[in-house]
Amino acid sequence: MTDAIVRSVQVPLDPAAAFELFTNEVDAWWERGPHSFNDPSRAVGIRFEPGEGGRWIEVWDAATGEGYEMGRILAWEPGRRLVLEFHSVHLPPEPLTELEVRFDRVEDGTQVTLEHRGFDRLPPDLAETWRKRAWKALLTWYAQAAAGRPTNTPKEATMPTEIKQPPPLSPCLACRDAAKAIDFYKRVFGATETSRWTDPTGKVGHAELDFAGSPLMLADEFPELGFLSPASLNGTPVQLHLYVPDVDAVAAEAVAAGATLSRPVADQPYGDRSCQLRDPFGHVWMVATHLEEVSRQEVQKRVGSAYQVA
Repeated sequence: MTDAIVRSVQVPLDPAAAFELFTNEVDAWWERGPHSFNDPSRAVGIRFEPGEGGRWIEVWDAATGEGYEMGRILAWEPGRRLVLEFHSVHLPPEPLTELEVRFDRVEDGTQVTLEHRGFDRLPPDLAETWRKRAWKALLTWYAQAAAGRPTNTPKEATMPTEIKQPPPLSPCLACRDAAKAIDFYKRVFGATETSRWTDPTGKVGHAELDFAGSPLMLADEFPELGFLSPASLNGTPVQLHLYVPDVDAVAAEAVAAGATLSRPVADQPYGDRSCQLRDPFGHVWMVATHLEEVSRQEVQKRVGSAYQVA
């Protein structure tokens, strides 16, 4: 078994710009949420101190920029690589593991490879948990930020009157007490609120949340318009599916915040680890972390005759 976790993503930037985005601009793309930090209750940001000997810091004090040291930089080579000793409250203080991020030029931009080494020195169960889940979310956030930046390839200018088209499909939830539902989804699922319309009484007529790039609309129920919540309908025929970096942590947080666990967290034959939750507002969620890629042939082998996998 290898002692390293290796994740990779390609971004449409040259190596110098890719390095700059990963390091000096990290706070701009680091997702805020209950599972994004070592201490979510105190964290206000993320920053690097440039150069060898600098620190990777989870900022707890906005005024001083100080907080939890996530790493000590061993190599700082802009446009080429970043190496640091890695710290986490979820790992033993000793032995330290080492993180290396490489930036290699490819035809359409830069291949960014993150290699986290030293897992052969950790307890096997802990090492296996990290191998399954670590760094997938971070590279997703980073790639999304890189896709939104101008590239170094000249493109035809866009007319300023161009209309930005919204996503073609967005779920819209009716909630009894939408304001509380918004707070729940932000706190438990790490959603970001992007819009809210309220009337003079405080009733939410429309709100929009972003789940790492996936939109969700919601509002208070309006019986006169036939817009009814699960509380009025005594149930819902709809289930929402949400991928998160750590389903076990999210499930525990959701239950603590008032959700009901309908199906316990368990590994699935198609490569997910998932559970089913009913939130305090009656909506049903399948929450999952994707652990492995599984071929259709392997899925068929795992499920046997229970299903025909096509």
